[in-house]
Parts: sequence; C-alpha cells; structure tokens
Amino acid sequence: MALKRIDLFLFVPGVPLGAIPNGVCTYAKNLVALLDQTDVAVTLIAKSTVGEATNEAVYEYYDRKKSVVRKVLTRLIGIRSEEGFPARRFSKFAARLARNQRSVVEMEEVFGHSLTVGKYVKAPVAVRLHGPWFLVGSALGVNKDAAYHDRVRREGDAIFAAAAVSAPSRFVLDEVEKFYDRELNKKIVLPNPFPEYRKDDQWRGAVSESQTAIFIGRFDLVKGADIFIEAAFLAAKKIDGFRAIFVGPDGGRLEFHGCGNLSRDEVIAECERRHGISSPVEFLGRRPAVDVTALRKDASLCVVASRVEMFSYTVAESLAQGVPTVASRVGGIPEMIIDGVNGLLFESEDANALASQIETIVRDPALAERLSHAALHTVRTKYSGEALRGAYLDFYNEIAN
Repeated sequence: MALKRIDLFLFVPGVPLGAIPNGVCTYAKNLVALLDQTDVAVTLIAKSTVGEATNEAVYEYYDRKKSVVRKVLTRLIGIRSEEGFPARRFSKFAARLARNQRSVVEMEEVFGHSLTVGKYVKAPVAVRLHGPWFLVGSALGVNKDAAYHDRVRREGDAIFAAAAVSAPSRFVLDEVEKFYDRELNKKIVLPNPFPEYRKDDQWRGAVSESQTAIFIGRFDLVKGADIFIEAAFLAAKKIDGFRAIFVGPDGGRLEFHGCGNLSRDEVIAECERRHGISSPVEFLGRRPAVDVTALRKDASLCVVASRVEMFSYTVAESLAQGVPTVASRVGGIPEMIIDGVNGLLFESEDANALASQIETIVRDPALAERLSHAALHTVRTKYSGEALRGAYLDFYNEIAN
C-alpha cells in the first residue's frame, strides 16, 4: 500500500530564503529544491519576514498583531513563558493542514525552543543541528556566564528530547554527545544538499592571468578573516600580481595579532606596516549570489579559513563549481575535503600554512585542474540531489511513521 504524503513543517529564520545570507536559509532553499516532485510537501515556518516570498508556502510563526491581553500576559509571565503562545497557535495550523496525512516538524534547536513546540504540536519534532551554542558561543568568545550555561542546558534538554536528531556532519553529532555526556537515541548524518550550477558557471580553469584567491564570509573571528588577510599579505610577497578578494559583510571589529580590537581599515594598516607592502586585499562587501558565483568562477582558488564549521556552505559552493579550494582542518570540513584529492587543507590559525597552500595551487596549474575535476566528482557521487534525495526521504518517512 502506498504511503500517504508527508507534510514537512520546516522552521527558517525568515523568507524569502534566497534573500537572507544565513546558512539555515541556504540549507532550506536547497532542501526545498531537493524534495520537489516527491511525496514530501514543505511548508516554511518563518520566524521573521524580510520580503515577499516567491513560490514558497509560508506560515509566519510570530504573530505581529498581539492583543492587549496577550501583551499584558507577556509582561506578567515573562518572555520565556510567552513562547507558548505562538507554539499553541502553530499547533492548530499544523493540525488543520496535515489532517489525515503524516507530518514532521524540523527545526534548529535554539534556547530550547523545539521542546516548547513539541509540547503542543501533534507531530514528531526533528532537531537539525546547524550550530549548537556550546560550539558557536565558544568560537565567538562569549562570556560563559549564567546566561550562557542556562542556554546550553536548555538546548541540551531539547536536543535529547527530540524524536530524532540530524546533523550535516559526523563532527556535530560526536561533539554533542561528548559535551553532554549522553548518547543520542535517533541520530543521523544528512549532509546539507549542495547547490547545482550551470555548466557556464563552472570554474573556467587555471588561466595564467588570474592569480586571485577569493574569501567569502563575515569579517569576524569565527570565519577567520584575520587569518585570511595575514595569509594574503604573505602570499603577495611571493606571487607577482597576486590579489585577494574579500566578499561578505563587515562584522565591525576583531582581535588581531595582539594589537587589540581593530576595525577592518586598522587591520589592513597594521599588515601594511609589518609586511612593508601595499595591501593585496580588495573588500567588496556583501554581494548577491549571482555576483559571488561569477567571482568564484574567475578566481584561481577559494579560501575558507574558519575556526569552527559544522558544515561549510562556502566549501560546498566552491566544490560544486569545481573551484580549487583551500580550507582549514576544522569541524565538518575534513568530511567534505580529502586533503590533496579534491582540495587542500591547512591547520586552523596557521596563516603561513595557508599562504603556502595558496602558492602551491597558483604555481601548479595541473594540480588545480586535478583538484577541480575531483571536486566535481565528489559532488556528483556524494552530495548531489540524486545522491541525497533517498536518504532524506527515508529519514522523514521513518520519523512520520
């Protein structure tokens, strides 16, 4: 007998998915495409809305128009207890939409929110581990005060109470079990679906006039902005005409080589003073996806210098375009890149090692071509829609049953 359709209620930070530079939104966008034309119907549960959603079924989780009674109750019972109001409202919506059909709720775990939703909705709640706070908060250097420990405890309670837990890398699951010293009952590694690019968007090859490394990420410590900038100066001293392109939002300030909290311009000035050369780094700021695709296509290589990554979409996009990639050996990245086969790795924090790997690719076009072909093979066999669709469908069917 054929199984009934599954209604998947997928929580996202906001919509439209393509307009928000957020890894969860990128994952959701690719997942919706992956599940198109299957028996899983996706409804996005948006916590905020930044514009009109196109071709996306969306439910707005937080009601903007709160009644006077609701506002008074919120003040009396506190913001944490107030989370029960949208959860109850959502449970009624989900029950109406999924009537006589199977349903699954999937959401990132933040502040124990999935536990609240699970109390009211009549559907299994699957937690997707995009970035547990004990990992992300530590990388950001947040103060591990009472608020930090309270959030970590609440997230742990919710993670282990979920019907199932999925993660884009084995690294995340292992770290959760190690940190909380507990074993997850229902767990699975489901890599984030990779984007698909047209043939015209593929890397155009190791051309001699292009000696450019591109970095895509925030100007902050988590993404390793300081490591990339330092490595760019080191590489420029050895490679004639070398350029480094920095694409992404300016996070304001960051700690740099014991010089204190510096702005972007101050970081560059400090590097120019120490290295005695003009900056090879060009800052382009935030750019639309189509521009980023074009910039990657024409670069010599892509650099990912993160200090922590559950699953790097910058790596995923680079591999999917066949761009030679150098990335830090952290988190889930070594599960995506086999050093020397489909990319090159370096030890995080080591700008000299990163500069050396950049030079290796720039000076060896044959190696760059081999890395490119291997990257595309990896994507086709391990991360394409054809490779992942069955695993996702089996996961949702098992939970729904």
